[in-house]
Amino acid sequence: MSALKKLAGQTALYGVSSILARVFVFFLTPLHTEVLAESEMGIMAKLYAYVAFFNILYTFGMETAYFRFVSRDDTDHDEIYRTTGSVILIISAISTTLLLLNAQGIANWLDTPQSAHLVTWLGIILLFDAMVAIPFASLRQQNRPLKFALIRTISIGVMVALNLLPLYLIPKMVEWHWLEKEGLAAYILNYDRKLDFVFIANLVGSVLVLFMLYKEVLRFRFTLPKNLLRSLLPYAFPIFLMGIAGIANDQLDKILLEELLPADFMPGFTSREVLGIYYAAFKLSVLMVLATQAFRFAGEPFFFSTAKEKDSPQLFARVLHYFFLTSLVLFIGVSLNRELLGSFFLQGEAFKIGLNVVPLLLFAKLFYGVYINLSIWFKLSDRTHYGTWLSLLGAGVTVTGNLALIPVIGYYGSAVAAILCFVSMCVACYYLGQKYYPIPYRWAPLFWHLLAASGLAAFEFFFELENQLYDYTLNILLTIAYIFALYLLERKNLRKAGATS
Repeated sequence: MSALKKLAGQTALYGVSSILARVFVFFLTPLHTEVLAESEMGIMAKLYAYVAFFNILYTFGMETAYFRFVSRDDTDHDEIYRTTGSVILIISAISTTLLLLNAQGIANWLDTPQSAHLVTWLGIILLFDAMVAIPFASLRQQNRPLKFALIRTISIGVMVALNLLPLYLIPKMVEWHWLEKEGLAAYILNYDRKLDFVFIANLVGSVLVLFMLYKEVLRFRFTLPKNLLRSLLPYAFPIFLMGIAGIANDQLDKILLEELLPADFMPGFTSREVLGIYYAAFKLSVLMVLATQAFRFAGEPFFFSTAKEKDSPQLFARVLHYFFLTSLVLFIGVSLNRELLGSFFLQGEAFKIGLNVVPLLLFAKLFYGVYINLSIWFKLSDRTHYGTWLSLLGAGVTVTGNLALIPVIGYYGSAVAAILCFVSMCVACYYLGQKYYPIPYRWAPLFWHLLAASGLAAFEFFFELENQLYDYTLNILLTIAYIFALYLLERKNLRKAGATS
């Protein structure tokens, strides 16, 4: 089997769990937008934005460091496993303790004084998730995607069930007289903080993962050998800074939006409610992240394991080519059919107001995926400090763009800032990469594919049939036509790739 086919197969397996995790968020969106108020969605957006930052702090770049050091022939794999896990344990234990001790103060600072208990729960979730980071990385390094996917899938299924039970199934069973309104059912129906159930489900899912990885967890022994730390920490620290800057590029809009929105941006809604509406629309753009996240799980160990092969630069170029085309299909599929998707997945009418920002968010996520591909050069060449500078560049563009554009065009400014961020990072990363780790990317055909997709998305944005059914049908047909045309243009390359197996 060719290397490309192996990567595609592993991406599919890792993608099962990654996609399910995102689909969990995506398919619970109708429930959340029906049960939760716009302001509660805004609170969820803000808290999970901060959680994203803390996730980077807790793991401190140790996952990538683990992959890099176990790929060397002269290293003790068990020692690297235990040392990276020990670093994470120290950081996460201290951080969670501080969160628990200051939960109410943090909630007050976030202007959500009623959410101190949520801060406490999130501190525990962050601790458990950090503790399984290296065990999960070990499964990936050992090419055990089936176990990886199974554990992630089970935990996601439990989280889905624990969302559905209190927010939908129990209320419906009482309504249909299948269950008496007493005991636990009465407590759930009368409980007025429905957002709590979302976080409880997350907490239970994180605890469950820790138990399912007990064999990998039991391999752990606390150890901090100075000689290994001298190599690990300088490698991981730039990855950590890069992660913080990268999360700023992805999540800073949820933190700044409420504060910077113009007063008249959406009459009749508070800034927090507008944040909730934007967050619901943002969840539709998560479909673009599916391909990137699944690819990243399989791609990182794949790139490290094939880097020494003679034709690896050509292989990496082909990987980017097909990743880009896959992302364009997702971009077109969601952009053209966002109204149809919104009719299913955004139940509250107010949440549908934000649908027009979805194509811009998808476009930004597409270039984020391109950057993930391009960035492999500095990880393979041990120049991770360049990743830090590139991420800081993106963070600077993100901050400047949000500060400048949100007060003028509201959440559209956040989407435009995200596009500018990831495009600038791609350009700079490619320029530097060609100096230190040349890869023969074929940009010309990708540019024309991107131009065609963008033109089609723009056409749909400005052209809408009055009859909704006709409009939905036309957009579905345009999506199918685009995919078919793309296949016709690329079928020769696909046959050549297949012939190499």
